Amino acid sequence: MIQVIFIIAIIFTILRYINKKNEEFTIEEIIDKKYLDKLNLKDLSARNLDKYNINQHYKELIRKPTKKELGLINNIFRVITVDIGDKYKSILDIPFKIYMFKNLENNYPHTHHNSILLPEIFTLDYSYIVKNTLLHEKIHIIQRFKRDNFYNLYENYWNFRYIKIKDLKKIEQYSRTNPDGLDNNWVFSNKGINIVLMSLYNKDYKNISNVTNYGIYLDSSNNIIFPIKKKKLDNIKEFTDFFGKLNGNNYHPNEISADMISHMLLGKKIDSLAFNKLTQWWNKL
Repeated sequence: MIQVIFIIAIIFTILRYINKKNEEFTIEEIIDKKYLDKLNLKDLSARNLDKYNINQHYKELIRKPTKKELGLINNIFRVITVDIGDKYKSILDIPFKIYMFKNLENNYPHTHHNSILLPEIFTLDYSYIVKNTLLHEKIHIIQRFKRDNFYNLYENYWNFRYIKIKDLKKIEQYSRTNPDGLDNNWVFSNKGINIVLMSLYNKDYKNISNVTNYGIYLDSSNNIIFPIKKKKLDNIKEFTDFFGKLNGNNYHPNEISADMISHMLLGKKIDSLAFNKLTQWWNKL
């Protein structure tokens, strides 16, 4: 009997410890409610989510980094600062938090509010790809806190206009919702075309990686043309002439800028007019 009581006491202590660990943060502090509210039926299906227990799902899969993980991440960012050198700007000084997760968002690194979320399977080392990924995600946080700077880039350097697009929600029900680019009301214009960039689920999608990035054509009044006229972004010459080929990160100005800025700061040049204009914008910050 004493042994049974002792075992129960141990289990109770362990559960109290686990609950205490989980109470160190709330999901509301980390995950953007606007993102959860915007998830469409295809989003939920691709993520194996039930809209009635989303918070609990995230709660079970997100944790704080260990001291070892956090120390390594901090060291990598110190190396990044050295790599950036004289391209460093005070805009990069936005504070941020780190969380780890398993089996969320197809294990893609992403951000919410001022938090970078990294998959547990993400290899933490000093390789270019790791430094570039961490810097890319840090840029997404800066985009939220320095919105005017990035709107200036998009509108005055990159031929985007922010316009509330009529009937956009009719398209968004088929699109992959991205916490790093929630607002799709960006119209790109070049050489007579007007398009909105969207990442649409394929017909046979199984997860959030099964998408194709399209340009959805708008008429001269910036309304969506019905029946929907769309084309793969990589096949729209007016788009690629300006941005070049972007390896998948071409479906939102936030993704394009995070991709180009991280490469630029780490010393990699991209052969495109957009990259040249981004460099001009950065130098004026």
